[in-house]
Amino acid sequence: MTFADSLTDSPTVHRRTHGRSAFKPSDSPFSSMKTGVTESSVTSDIDKLLQSITQQPQSRLAKIGERSAMIVHEVRNPLTTILMALQSFENLNLPETSQQRLNLALEEADRLQHLLNEILQYAKPYPLEYSALEVNALMTNFLELIQMMPKIADRKIVFIPAPEPISLLGNADKLKQVMINLLTNACEASPVEDEITWQVVPLAADNAVRIQVHNWGLPISPQALPHLTTSFFTTKPSGSGLGLAIVKQIVEDHGGQLHIESTLQSGTRVSVQLPAPSI
Repeated sequence: MTFADSLTDSPTVHRRTHGRSAFKPSDSPFSSMKTGVTESSVTSDIDKLLQSITQQPQSRLAKIGERSAMIVHEVRNPLTTILMALQSFENLNLPETSQQRLNLALEEADRLQHLLNEILQYAKPYPLEYSALEVNALMTNFLELIQMMPKIADRKIVFIPAPEPISLLGNADKLKQVMINLLTNACEASPVEDEITWQVVPLAADNAVRIQVHNWGLPISPQALPHLTTSFFTTKPSGSGLGLAIVKQIVEDHGGQLHIESTLQSGTRVSVQLPAPSI
């Protein structure tokens, strides 16, 4: 049996509550293959790695970061090959059930690739290069790009620029990563019909600028709020727990601060405060 033939078998497909399809690995034609690597063993190895990172003293984090980077690179290479192989089957006229399996495999492979990138960035961050940036123009440029992302494309985002241009020193790519994370979180936390407010606020007294994202979704619990930027802490079923930890790291690398407020009465507001000496 070829790999393409196996895709046309009929494993048991289950409909998840959010609309995606899933299948039992035990029903798959791959279940009889003896690879020597099981899902539980891989999960256990990753859990041990994450636990070791969170429990080690600061003096050993650099060494752990190097080992994590090595593991990520070792996993990324075969993952890229797997992704290329899966993508080559997208042009085949597969039965609906097999197409669902292929789509699910592609989604999970993409998610794993994203997780590997997050682990690599958090465990071994690279030095940043800074340049002069005008905040209003930068955020407007981000908005045009971000609104093309699938999770955000259909959402109403109200952008409110500062009354006057504000300049700061920063890394445009990293600040874009911060905004993508905050806006994606806001969209996931609120109903589709709700609007998300994204505002640039000058803080002349502090020689700083505040960039804030606000949504009216369900508030974050008081118990979870203090831990949102802790590595590997997540309130999402499929979250890595690294998104806001990386955001905090990037903001602090810019000499700034990250603030998160969330109540039933005022919604959730995530604020990034950055130095802006030109104000």
